[in-house]
Amino acid sequence: MRWLRDRDNVVLLALLLLGLTAYFTVKNYNNHVGGVAELDGYYYYVYLRSLQMDGDIDFTNEYKEWGNPFDLGEAKKTGLARNIFGVGPAILWAPFFLITHLLCLLGIKLGYPLSVDGLSRFHVVGTLVGSLIYGWIAVVLVHRLARDMVGKKHALWATLGAVLAGPLPFYCLALASYSHAPAAMANSLLCLLWFRWRGQWTLRRWALFGASAGLVMLVRPACMPFMILPLVEGVVTLWRPVRARAAAPELLRAAAGPALGALAAVLVFSPQLVVWKIIFGEFLTVPQGEGFMRWSESSWASTLFSPRNGVFTMAPLLGLGLVGLVLGARRRPGVALPLTLVIVGMALINGAAYDWWGWGFSARRFTSALPVFAVGLALLLAAIRDALARRPERTVAWVTASAVALFILFNVQWMLAYSQRAMTWYNLRNTQAIYMTITHGVVDRVYRAVGNPLSLPASLAFKLRRGGSLRTYDRLDGHFMLGENHPLANPAADQMDRAGLDLADPRAHFNLSENFGYPITGKDKVRYVPLREVAGHIFLPINRPGAMELRIGCRAVHPGTHVELRMNGRKVGAQTLPGTAWSMITARVEDGWLERGINRLDLIHTPPEGWDRPGPRAVGRTGRTSPVDIAAVSGGGRAGNFAELWVSGRKVSDNSRGVNIAAIHPTTGEVLGVKDVDVVLRPFGWRHVGRFLDRFPKGTLIVLAERDHSARHFDEAARAVLARFGAATDLEGEGNMGYVALGVLGAPKHSAMESVSPHGHARVHVGRKPPPWREVMRYRFLQVR
Repeated sequence: MRWLRDRDNVVLLALLLLGLTAYFTVKNYNNHVGGVAELDGYYYYVYLRSLQMDGDIDFTNEYKEWGNPFDLGEAKKTGLARNIFGVGPAILWAPFFLITHLLCLLGIKLGYPLSVDGLSRFHVVGTLVGSLIYGWIAVVLVHRLARDMVGKKHALWATLGAVLAGPLPFYCLALASYSHAPAAMANSLLCLLWFRWRGQWTLRRWALFGASAGLVMLVRPACMPFMILPLVEGVVTLWRPVRARAAAPELLRAAAGPALGALAAVLVFSPQLVVWKIIFGEFLTVPQGEGFMRWSESSWASTLFSPRNGVFTMAPLLGLGLVGLVLGARRRPGVALPLTLVIVGMALINGAAYDWWGWGFSARRFTSALPVFAVGLALLLAAIRDALARRPERTVAWVTASAVALFILFNVQWMLAYSQRAMTWYNLRNTQAIYMTITHGVVDRVYRAVGNPLSLPASLAFKLRRGGSLRTYDRLDGHFMLGENHPLANPAADQMDRAGLDLADPRAHFNLSENFGYPITGKDKVRYVPLREVAGHIFLPINRPGAMELRIGCRAVHPGTHVELRMNGRKVGAQTLPGTAWSMITARVEDGWLERGINRLDLIHTPPEGWDRPGPRAVGRTGRTSPVDIAAVSGGGRAGNFAELWVSGRKVSDNSRGVNIAAIHPTTGEVLGVKDVDVVLRPFGWRHVGRFLDRFPKGTLIVLAERDHSARHFDEAARAVLARFGAATDLEGEGNMGYVALGVLGAPKHSAMESVSPHGHARVHVGRKPPPWREVMRYRFLQVR
């Protein structure tokens, strides 16, 4: 067979055989093999069953007998059962359904216990294999398109990359009942015809091109942006005689082709128009209901960059395809620019949908844009490979350097982990743990710095507008409160889902600004998060429009604290809390004040006068006072394994292992010196601490905090060092616990302030508490309704 003489075609055929094998052998999460008509797919498929059994598209009996997952009600104008999904996929599946039904009848004749109700597993599996076939046809068409555009040398890998690194395989196999695979085929056919026939139109070609455009709309009306291609060709075809000032007959002849194409498109799309008229009483409608398409507030950026099914984050190679289109616009503007407009249109339309993320696997609503991604990827690969081929020696050098750099990066990260995190063999005991820890360390460093790099355009915009970190966008975008379903598109869904936010839940950490502390369980057994400063904010991802009421559970630390609430800069409420009991603050957010996406609720507090007045600054029983605020905290192995020193509200230590110590001038409060000494591994470490003290005169304020097993080499020399500033605790034999001390150099023994905690945090302080210890307000939960 001539077609198989081409190596690329052999690869594509092998891809089909692999897909068929997977379709009939791999089980999904419900232990089913083959396609399953579920959720959206059930409503696409039910057209076939209704037409087969009843000869109509009234789904009342199907919903009653077989279920109505979204609890779709009746259409207002006609009273018929609603089906908000299109008829196009069912039309394309019809040949497979008929063949399967005939096989079912034959099986019954042969004595097999098969059902002819149209919704049996035999019918569904046999019918939905059509999605796999259409998906494969899309692959073949895309390969032809890429080959025509950039040549055979680059076409295969661009095709395989766009197909296998994107969502299409999933919607050919696990969710074959969705419309994405047939839509990818229809769009690929349209793009191929457009590229091959551009500028060489005949009436016949216009008719076929228009019919393919109608097929695109029939299978998935959301693919409307692909109509940019015939629109551009129609405008160009008409503009040429207009620019040449041609006579009227010539203008009419030029207009005949686009007109014929438009007529063919309408005829092919007409089954959907008829279905809408029968069910909803209108030829054109948004079947999901009013408000489903939010045109004025499209979340187009989220469809591209969101951590929830964004193209760049979920299918990065497809994102590179978009980059290739943009870069290719200079060399091939006639091709790249219209296709770029198609993606822009799809981002706007998908972003306008109430559930722009599409729920399913990956960036599923861009599955049908396969040909555009493949073209962009082909342009990008061709440009890269050509550039590399022009300088082969440099290419080899770059590849070699990159490989070596990866191993160097691995080793550097391992050294850091070994030295800073004690990542020894005794702690991990297997290479898997070593490799995973090192890899996680690299990724964690990237995320701490920039969040997800693939989301940067959107996360940076969020940071500039809302003030959150780049990581905050990656953690919150797409995770909406107050339900995520449109009430008409899915009435069965809980519209109050996630109406509450437990602020003390660690999962809510990224909803809170940095001024909030870690969750604490109070003496009354109530868990809360403390607000350390007079102002803080809470990020609220909201997708539902309209007015909203907020309820916040809180407790004032200082009686008489006034709280003002601002949503996205607008004042929505204020309340004064006269006491310190747990209270509820309520506020109303008016319609239009919320934005679609991540909103910011600012909490601005005005505590009573004198609330932050410094406390006593007497340093233990030394008879001396401190001119500045000083604090120390230490947590042992069971309480964080850390040590911090604070002077005048500023942390001056590095949380190093062993002893962290600072010297403060007794009159000016100036920090004279800070030192950390590893007394855990160094047997003579305490002597180095003593030499540090030798640098300062008597009367100097000394503050110390230890981290890790500092008592490991605690001896007479260590006791003498502590005694030099009035500390007297004997740490010998103690385990990994927290220990802090604050005293005066030269003061008598037992005069220093000391604290030891085997299981919690050891703390001492004079004056104001440092920011991590302060509490302006305590917050428990937030509810929206």
